[in-house]
Amino acid sequence: LSENFRAIGKGASLDPVRQRRRVVPLEALDGVRDRQRKVKPCGKALRGPDLLQSGGGGLVSTADDYLAFARMMLSRGRYGKERMLSRPTVELMTSDQLTPEQKAVSPFFPGFWDSHGWGFGLSVITRRDGVGPSSGSFGWDGGFHTSCYVDPHEDMVAILLCQRLMTSPTPSDFYADFWTLAYQAIDD
Repeated sequence: LSENFRAIGKGASLDPVRQRRRVVPLEALDGVRDRQRKVKPCGKALRGPDLLQSGGGGLVSTADDYLAFARMMLSRGRYGKERMLSRPTVELMTSDQLTPEQKAVSPFFPGFWDSHGWGFGLSVITRRDGVGPSSGSFGWDGGFHTSCYVDPHEDMVAILLCQRLMTSPTPSDFYADFWTLAYQAIDD
């Protein structure tokens, strides 16, 4: 891994790294290797090299694999009988890593850090704010109204996949309705 970072730091492309380190769908671990998915390339990002490369940018997957990943995170690194990530790694990833000083100077939209933190690659809910994920939940809201949160307190994964560009930091009504319905469905 460190050789990849050194190569990229010297101006090498991230594409060869991606080619060598293909992500295997989690379902392959269950022995379901005979079911092949045919995914047709779509969008500019899949037709050629990325102009702005990032480790997570341009990843393409399926809703099923996204759900499998979220369930693995809910299971603290386990997927089925396999250990994918150590429990301490998941705990570190899903803990707020930002200091109050970092949040104070962040250019992110006002009020976000009042109820959120940032782990390694995902948002962490630090205070429940209305109907929605509990404190300790983690996930991400995308710019196209996609949202995935894992709520360990409720033993729940909820995913909203939409392709509608957000026009402000205030969520749309259907976004709020999704989270209201998800949490109203809890029956215990």
